[in-house]
Amino acid sequence: MSTRLLCAALTLSCACVAPLGPASDRTRDAREPSDAADPKLPPDEDPPPLGGDACAEHQQRLEALADRLERERVELDIPGAAIALVVDDCLFARGLGVQAPGGAPVDEHTRFQLASMTKTLTALTALSLEEDGVIDRAAPVADLVSTTSNATLEELLAHRAGYPTDLPTATSLDLATYLDDNASAPMWAPPGEVWLYSNPGFALAGRALEVAAGAPFEQLVQERVFAPAGMSDAIMGATLDGAEPNMARGHSGDPARPELIEPTDLYLASTYYGPMGGAFASAADLAHLMHAFFGDAVVSSTSLDDMARSRGPAWGSAIGYGQGLFSMYEGTVFHGGSVAGFLSEMDLHPEARVGVAILSAADWAFPSETLNEAFAELWPAGPPPPAAEGPSDAEVVGSYHDDVVLGDVVVSRAGGALSMSFDGTSYPLTRWAPGTFSFSYPPWQMDVEVSFQRGPSGALYLVTLLGVAARAV
Repeated sequence: MSTRLLCAALTLSCACVAPLGPASDRTRDAREPSDAADPKLPPDEDPPPLGGDACAEHQQRLEALADRLERERVELDIPGAAIALVVDDCLFARGLGVQAPGGAPVDEHTRFQLASMTKTLTALTALSLEEDGVIDRAAPVADLVSTTSNATLEELLAHRAGYPTDLPTATSLDLATYLDDNASAPMWAPPGEVWLYSNPGFALAGRALEVAAGAPFEQLVQERVFAPAGMSDAIMGATLDGAEPNMARGHSGDPARPELIEPTDLYLASTYYGPMGGAFASAADLAHLMHAFFGDAVVSSTSLDDMARSRGPAWGSAIGYGQGLFSMYEGTVFHGGSVAGFLSEMDLHPEARVGVAILSAADWAFPSETLNEAFAELWPAGPPPPAAEGPSDAEVVGSYHDDVVLGDVVVSRAGGALSMSFDGTSYPLTRWAPGTFSFSYPPWQMDVEVSFQRGPSGALYLVTLLGVAARAV
């Protein structure tokens, strides 16, 4: 498994390709129907692709990728999917399949749930507010929101705040109430010590932006990201009323008898979910978003470079995490998303000015072969990946302790294999990379990642989505 797909797995993201026009020609309010007429264009006619005739040379290979996605979509029983591709100033998007059983076809303007890809939008919103002097990412988030965390907004956006992955009082889907109810929740690790992917940490970051700007989070994203990037179909779930057109329905569980997920089901339309995963967007939107990373339509190039800069390893030496973006050693940045009924991933190489995004309205499989083919077609040749780094098996064997969740944890080795024991149960560890493993956790009915990370202080930590334990001294 490639490092990209490893990350996507753990994070859980046909005729011709339709060219897209310039953002300035297609911008409209996100609450308008996605097929609203553009007075500057003839009815039912898309504008020419960005770059005009210069884009014709890319058309054939981009069409081939869309054809590849259609074959894979059918093979994997995915009801609806879409692809966005960007090469320099040429933007393309294509919808495939149907929005729901027996429903309308997916087109390039059909909205899908982005799930955690929304974190990229949250970080862009923060950078835009910082450029205008509204917030300071280096300031403690407790200056804006009541919390026991002494982390900065930058550490929250980098998943390096030590913020819990689960909060004890999760009784409200209102963002402000959810965080107020958990203001006294203990942190899982000191800020800056470990990389811990935390959805609630992004909820706290989004609430801090609301307080600083004096406006709802969904309004901030609309004004500071969707509008300037030209994401004219995009909408935040918290603003949905259930009557919006051209919305893909999610398909969850068994492809033979899928559970249909409506856009307003579960927590998808809540303010709680907004900063961590609440955006809906089309393939056309993602083409414009990727193109925005090549210029300064949303934030300055200086801010974009800082956003892509890794604050430390996420999974081994080849993958880091910046601000709402995973980063690869060779210049690629990406983010995926996974929620009931939907999977997504967006990868771009800003220096080479290429990007690809795939949206899927099913959660049982992701068309990763199409993504790999896009990398082979579009990505520049890079250096070989650095040697994977991580603590050795001999280093990680021993006792750990977590005051908050796990209690005492023991890592042992027998016959060359590692296991982890806590709460009276032993779990065999399956190796993914040096210092990175997974284990089957029956209460969640899934495999859970566990990594051993040495913080800047020199302390060794056992890091999981269940809790963080420090090596006993």
